[in-house]
Amino acid sequence: MAETQKYGKVFDSLPIEVVYHLKNLIKDTGLPDDPKSFNRFMESWLIKRVQFDKIVEQGNYRKEKIFNTDDKNSCIAMTLSGSLVTLGPLTNGTRTATYTSIGMRTDVPMVKIKDKSVLGENIEINKAIVFEEGPVKSTSTIIDMAVMPLNPNNKNQAKELSDSNNLLIKKFLSINRDFLSDKHKESDLINRNDLFDKWIILTWFRIGGMDEFIFYARAKLLWLELFLKFYDHLSSKGFSPEKRDELFLELTNVTFGHYIDVYKWLESEKKDFDIGLLSALEDIPELESYIQFGKDFYNKFP
Repeated sequence: MAETQKYGKVFDSLPIEVVYHLKNLIKDTGLPDDPKSFNRFMESWLIKRVQFDKIVEQGNYRKEKIFNTDDKNSCIAMTLSGSLVTLGPLTNGTRTATYTSIGMRTDVPMVKIKDKSVLGENIEINKAIVFEEGPVKSTSTIIDMAVMPLNPNNKNQAKELSDSNNLLIKKFLSINRDFLSDKHKESDLINRNDLFDKWIILTWFRIGGMDEFIFYARAKLLWLELFLKFYDHLSSKGFSPEKRDELFLELTNVTFGHYIDVYKWLESEKKDFDIGLLSALEDIPELESYIQFGKDFYNKFP
């Protein structure tokens, strides 16, 4: 994985076929061919990948490696290029299929729908979807797929699938807009993978079946959401880069480490089950106690 070593743990864990595919895709973005551009591009791709994962978690889906042509359930899949494919429930041998292509350089997705679609063969992860009849002849490689458990009311199932697909399209387009506007360009933290790799909380996780690169991507997004404003505040105070980084790591590894440890323990006690570290972290940005955490930090460095 020497290709990605300069990008830190998030990209070290990326499958090599993803790295090569993204290197080919970036040529179409118009960005300079340099590490910073590739970093931005991979971050954007990973955010899309993470959003797919989170929609699956929030919905009534189960991850699958194979989806048979005669499976009666609905299915949603993401391709290596970031396109979305949804397959409605099987009815009288056919199903509605939707193919949505969302390139990095567009705010307008290309959507193709065919009501009476038929799969040409079983769908398998790391292979293309092939249609006997469908919105396209075939897709690019599928990297993730989730199936909605069979529901006696197929109309409700189809609506749930459509809602998930529309939400993903909305999120993907928002990611594109951030990519095009170079969101966070005013902050250097997005490129400080050396600091992220030192986040002590990474050593507390048990990935528990999650793909390693998805785990690191979700953690990196949380790290940016939680600490970007604090890093920028320290940067504005005239500290040397070394002192700023020392204070930042003390904040993320000691002060915040204690805060999240206490919060996770209290919430787990309250609910009588372990809520999990990732869930606890994703709760934090909306909490009043986190707002107070920020106020305490700013009072320390006014």
